Amino acid sequence: MKRFISFVLMIFLLLSIFPSCTVSSETSVEYTFPNAEYAVNAADMAVVRDKIYYVLDEKVYETASALPVFEEFPVSRIAAAGDELAMFGGGQVKIGERLYHIGNDEIASFVVVNNTICWVYYENTHPKLGFYNMNNDNRISLTPLDGADCRLIPFTDTSILVCCYKISGEMYTYEFNTLSMKPGMFVTEEVFVSAAAAEEDTFITLLSTGLVNIRHLADGSEEKRNPCKELSKDVEKLYFAANSAVFLTENGTIYVRKNYVRSVEPDNTVVILQDKENGYFGEFGLEKLRTALEEQGLEVALNECSNEKVHQKQLAGDNDYDLYVSDGYSIVLDLPYYEPLNEYTVITDRFDLMYDEIRDICTFEEQIYGVLLNLQVQNSLWSYNAELLNELGMTLPDSSWTLEDYYELAVKLRAQGHYISKFTPLFIGDYLHVFGDLYETESLTDDGTILREYLEMMKKLQDEGLLYEKETAEKGAQILFGSSSAPFRFDYNDPDIAPQLMLYDVWYPVTFDGRMADMTIIKFLQMNKHSRNKENAALVIAECMKPEYVERLELGEVFYKESGEAIRSINKKAETNLVIYLNVLANSRPWYIFDRTTTQFMSEEAEKYYNNEQDLEQTAARIYERAKMLFDE
Repeated sequence: MKRFISFVLMIFLLLSIFPSCTVSSETSVEYTFPNAEYAVNAADMAVVRDKIYYVLDEKVYETASALPVFEEFPVSRIAAAGDELAMFGGGQVKIGERLYHIGNDEIASFVVVNNTICWVYYENTHPKLGFYNMNNDNRISLTPLDGADCRLIPFTDTSILVCCYKISGEMYTYEFNTLSMKPGMFVTEEVFVSAAAAEEDTFITLLSTGLVNIRHLADGSEEKRNPCKELSKDVEKLYFAANSAVFLTENGTIYVRKNYVRSVEPDNTVVILQDKENGYFGEFGLEKLRTALEEQGLEVALNECSNEKVHQKQLAGDNDYDLYVSDGYSIVLDLPYYEPLNEYTVITDRFDLMYDEIRDICTFEEQIYGVLLNLQVQNSLWSYNAELLNELGMTLPDSSWTLEDYYELAVKLRAQGHYISKFTPLFIGDYLHVFGDLYETESLTDDGTILREYLEMMKKLQDEGLLYEKETAEKGAQILFGSSSAPFRFDYNDPDIAPQLMLYDVWYPVTFDGRMADMTIIKFLQMNKHSRNKENAALVIAECMKPEYVERLELGEVFYKESGEAIRSINKKAETNLVIYLNVLANSRPWYIFDRTTTQFMSEEAEKYYNNEQDLEQTAARIYERAKMLFDE
């Protein structure tokens, strides 16, 4: 039975590396495989010299014949054992006329190297490595170095490669010597790998992004290639034999392809780099983009790695990628990692169709440093109870209302038996986002005065019972502001007509000093200044700027003037909300996610003041000095 990590389709296939000698180039070209396709519904596959074997209904077949070659016991896995086929089933391995009992009824990966049967099995869901020496019947069990799943690949005449996978999808590979029974060198580390194989001094991985990574072990160099169409997805097992790729897909079809990679000339392949955990391009969006670019003769490949790795590659000036995805939490505008886009008319022409606010967000020191992929304004808006407001005959303050206005409105609502909200209007972290200027003055723009006023106002709201508490609230009391954020939402009653704005009443959040506390979540697509393929990278950016990629009207992400006018014409509420949306955009900029230990310290100090454990001046001084440390480091 197959064992998988549920969200990673990666079962690795073995190579025809003999147990007593390393495969040489002379050996591998003694025979050839023609391009072929075998729709056999195979459950497993192995290549032995010039024959391709597969498992179907627990029997073993050879692609050249419709008759089973082995059916003595139910076979679940097969592997190459030199010139012979090794078959596993029911806890035993048969090679030629020899039968070996390995002690595990169910295994996940299976290879034969150096007269040693090697396999992966699971003990309480944890992977274990099993080894059986066919010469002396010795059997041992070891724990792999790490990982939630493992696959094995034959490597040399005395070693295998152990591929370990973590839950996150990261993979690292190390050599294991079957003579000394000890791990050896680390070979590579990849992310989200779908399949892997080794051939002589080359280690090849098929990334889930559809790109082939070819690592040359002799010098450590590597290159990324676009695979042939059949190899690009749903691959479960992979061999390299006779200068061809032989692979098994998820639906049980076996392919043989001599030209298993396509051209990597810089004029047709654009590589996008993104953080594997906070990226933008999912499988659906990537496939959609690839389909659109085919008409322009372009390929797009996606590389996913850790955010730290992204920054390392930027600092190193690497040129093996063309575009990268960054977000408002990690973008650094004063370090020119990016290629300015002002001179690429294919990009600026699209900006001409968008709201000026969108272009402004993407501009720093008069340079367009990237384009928006994603924009979420929900965190920069508040929803409110319009019925309660009308019932009491009250109106909302203007968009620049401050904490003093908030307090006055809270007092009026309590006098009527209601509450302004159940949440603190501004959090201590908001202070950093408003007054912590990382991109211009690189300092705090408040001298501590507003911080003290903020702390004092928060304590007043709490001490006077102006915020809603379920346990102590007056019976029948209502809340004016029901949540700390509210999304723009649109309802598609008919996909052929303009979207209808749902009945959300939204308003601007309160401010410290009349300036909005921008909490918009933003993702950008930027061009690597060291890219060797800038013109075609610009074409990919322009494609990603089209409405079908960036506009999500149901979430309120409106970029294009034409879309906005369609919304404006619906009704008065839609027009009002569009104006609010554009005002939010006018205040939106990339913002830095400050060190959590700092914000936690600030919150804890504020609580001491609210709970009368510390006076105002001491609290403000401690918080202010800690905040300044972010800029002094």
